[in-house]
Amino acid sequence: MQTHIETMPAGTTWLGVTWIQRCAAVAVALAVIMAMASPALAAKGGNGNGGGGGGDGSGGSSGTASCTDVLADSHTLSLDEVRAGMNANYAATGGGVGVAVIDTGINQVEGLTGRDKVADGLDLSFDALDDNLRHRDLHGHGTNMAAVIAGNNTASGDGVAPGAHLINVKVGAGDGTVDVSQVIAAIDWVIANRNINGSNIRVISLSYGTDASQDYRLDPLAHAVENAWRHGIVVVVAGGNEGRNVARLANPALNPYVIAVGATEPDSSSPMGWRVPNWSSKADGMRNPDVVAPGGSVLSAGLVGSYLADTYPDATCETGQGDLYLRGSGTSQAAAAVAGAAAVLLEDRPELTPDQVKYLLNSTATTVT
Repeated sequence: MQTHIETMPAGTTWLGVTWIQRCAAVAVALAVIMAMASPALAAKGGNGNGGGGGGDGSGGSSGTASCTDVLADSHTLSLDEVRAGMNANYAATGGGVGVAVIDTGINQVEGLTGRDKVADGLDLSFDALDDNLRHRDLHGHGTNMAAVIAGNNTASGDGVAPGAHLINVKVGAGDGTVDVSQVIAAIDWVIANRNINGSNIRVISLSYGTDASQDYRLDPLAHAVENAWRHGIVVVVAGGNEGRNVARLANPALNPYVIAVGATEPDSSSPMGWRVPNWSSKADGMRNPDVVAPGGSVLSAGLVGSYLADTYPDATCETGQGDLYLRGSGTSQAAAAVAGAAAVLLEDRPELTPDQVKYLLNSTATTVT
């Protein structure tokens, strides 16, 4: 996954230093993101008992921080601030548009409930062998990303496309492990089932990347995302958190057919109010991020008992009703935000092709350095 976990007191990152000269920032798609750092899909989440939004945010149990206090911290971006930062405060909400979230699963926590909000698709993870674990998010990343995309009335606010519906395509196990072949099979399944039962899957959110060094024209994963694109599905991919240490985007973001996403974070000294953090991958000057979206210190849904919540307890907070949230930074969250923006565009203009969606996001963007 293209994320890393943050502790509550500060917004520091755990990833490499990056250097981005100039990068387009999507006007309709600036968003805050949670972060995790895992070779596969990462996030802070949990099991079927996990919580999401709601509550008055007063206090947490067992020493866990209060979400009210965390949201009051100037370093924290709420989902409402993400959506506002993306200029997504308009009537369109992504209603009727399906977003396939290929990740560690999605739990129907508060903000991700309601009829047809989340539909279980295929589970290709190693957890699927256990009937009780199938489709469920034991890791936390997938649920966290889902709330950034389409959370509705959470304690942290609304996701970028609160009216969109999500298709849960699980590939990451409880510890985050996933094989590239599982991701490829998941993409192929989405293509084949994009219209099943009225799903209307128009967007794939893929906060996943590998360090493959071969040409994208020869890479099986890059081929899979391009195939989805050619079938009319907008594919949004995290660009990576390697900073200037690696002059190359993660795969499959390196494929020019997809929308590769870098991250931004708030910066009061910048004319635009945002800057590209040092850890967001810059690439080589030839294939760079297509757009950037806020990915720093985003507070989104967490899951009690999940791998991320248990591993990084200082990154969590609780509402008064005991619902858990997680704060982090990464291009995973940025990609989720842009996936939400694509859903909003497609509700307003369902005739758009993936190429046209990419053009509109790029052409309406402002410049962030």
